[in-house]
Amino acid sequence: MGQLRLSSASFVALPGAALGDIEGELRFAGNGKLEKASLQSSDRSLLIEAKPGADGLDLQIEGRAWKPAGSTLSFDALQATGTLARNRLSVRNIDTTFLGGLLKGQWQLEWSSALNMSGEAQLSRLDSRRLSAALVPSLKLEGDFGGLLRLRGAGNDWPTVWRNAEATVDMNITRGLLTGL
Repeated sequence: MGQLRLSSASFVALPGAALGDIEGELRFAGNGKLEKASLQSSDRSLLIEAKPGADGLDLQIEGRAWKPAGSTLSFDALQATGTLARNRLSVRNIDTTFLGGLLKGQWQLEWSSALNMSGEAQLSRLDSRRLSAALVPSLKLEGDFGGLLRLRGAGNDWPTVWRNAEATVDMNITRGLLTGL
């Protein structure tokens, strides 16, 4: 088989974490090994190109108005590179417009025994009003939000990883107003 086309496919990598309604194609070499994969969400908001690399599959990721499943947040524009290995997904060089500002960083997920997630991002010029409405509606912020975000979480399934997630932020708000504290 030289080529496999996908339509309305779902990839379930972890319990509670799936990429659904995926379209695309997988191309194989004459020896049956994967040469290239091109996958996209049915609404074309997420595109993933994958090729075999030294440490697993090398990924090129692009997004336009992409909203991860189960999330209230969306990424206006997203570019990243990554590697999918046997027990690990590393996403590097994340560069995205998010909540009216910029997010640049990296994120890693490991699942050799339990699920472990970690990441770090530099945030700049995020709309504080949109940020607080999405994450802490009782806190009223105004201004441009920036800083360094560090995120860690662990658990036996995807929802538990997010429930156990810890985030630290060294932040600054310019031209801002903070009420309700």
